[in-house]
Amino acid sequence: MRIPPLRLRPTATPAILRANSLIHRHGRLGRIDDAEKTFHAMPERTVVSFNVLIAAYFFNYLPHRARHLFDRMPQRDTASYNAMLSGLLRSPRHLPEARALFDSIPHPNVVSWTSMIRGYLQHGRVAEAEELFLRMPERNVVSWTVMLGGLIHDGRIDDARRLFERMPEKDVVAWTTMISGYCMAGLTAEARELFDEMPRRNVVSWTAMISGYAQNLQVDVARKLFEVMPERNEVSWTAMITGYTQAGQMPMEADAVVWGALLGACRTHRNTDIGEIAAKKLLHLEPGNAGHYVLLSNIYASSGRWDDVSELRKVMSLRKVSKSPGCSWIEFDKKVHMFTSGDMLAHPDHALIIGLLEKLDGQMKEAGYSPDGAFVLHDVDEEEKTHNLRYHSERLAVAFGILKIPEGLPIRVMKNLRLLERSKGFPRRQKIGKHSGPHVFLMLTKYEKEEVDNVINSDYLRKLLK
Repeated sequence: MRIPPLRLRPTATPAILRANSLIHRHGRLGRIDDAEKTFHAMPERTVVSFNVLIAAYFFNYLPHRARHLFDRMPQRDTASYNAMLSGLLRSPRHLPEARALFDSIPHPNVVSWTSMIRGYLQHGRVAEAEELFLRMPERNVVSWTVMLGGLIHDGRIDDARRLFERMPEKDVVAWTTMISGYCMAGLTAEARELFDEMPRRNVVSWTAMISGYAQNLQVDVARKLFEVMPERNEVSWTAMITGYTQAGQMPMEADAVVWGALLGACRTHRNTDIGEIAAKKLLHLEPGNAGHYVLLSNIYASSGRWDDVSELRKVMSLRKVSKSPGCSWIEFDKKVHMFTSGDMLAHPDHALIIGLLEKLDGQMKEAGYSPDGAFVLHDVDEEEKTHNLRYHSERLAVAFGILKIPEGLPIRVMKNLRLLERSKGFPRRQKIGKHSGPHVFLMLTKYEKEEVDNVINSDYLRKLLK
């Protein structure tokens, strides 16, 4: 690759900012040739211009081009080294090169140190990560939490707790990581002690503790905690139903917890008859819960029973039950990014998000996928159904995660409503499209779906439906 004569500015002009943004967009959409053309056409550049193109090269699996450009840079800052470091650490075969680059950084910052530590941990090199962590001149809560997770996954739960106690600052992620570690080790008493000490909890913290009890077959304790949980999501429900089935202790008196999990499973499997029974039980137990009406309406709609959908909406109106708008959110760079179904333009990166969705939809269509319009509630034409499915809040959030979160790290999307069947366009724990990288989506796993299948097919279910 030939780089034309360079003119480097210390600060960016509006034209440079626009060009940098365009390079980033081309790179994220896989148009690396267009990214290079934009870069070469710039009469002036800043260091950021180089950094953006380096990141684009790594995003498109072109580490050699990234290295060549990095070596030709007339000037580098710490962010330039960090961009190279993050890219190299994606592959275990580049670890030696990444470490050599790290050692050559003139002024490494906390991001540099944390990236190198995280890279070692991701590839199972815990001893090297720990040695580097102990040498860090400055640490932040992310650095501590990354090392904490590494020790937990290495099975060193006591060392992890000692590290946790040394943390000068603990956020909700650090607390939840330690709690999950105890649960993985079967030490639910220690986990609960920490959970009770937490100064602030979120839905992930509650679900981690409930899942810990359920996985260790302490279903009754998990159930008591679930009942006082201030907010529930799909993972919370799944943790409870999985715990019951694993322990073989399905309660003989089914209540809202059991019927709610069953209703969600019936919607997934389009079992209208059983789903209708479960929904009516729930409407009797919890008449003010809008989620139960919505799931029953979905089941009716997927079977083409639009008269029943209309009747159910009348019941909701008479009972003054309103549905919260479906939204999904994802945390990135210490900020929570919220997405609402159909509202594509609300996020500042909406153009990049829409572009990526269009690219991925094309790839999935080539692979034989077509959106399932049976799960759209409104009686609209096929074109509008496809539009509603394409810009569902969950898909917008996942697309944002692909754009922003480094390859190899999990994309965690939270929802205020249940996970919908239409999300199968984005396979869980699988690659999205052919080129998007091995991102992980922590939603509903195949194992958890099998557990729900066990409930649907169980003798206990037949007893309930008599």
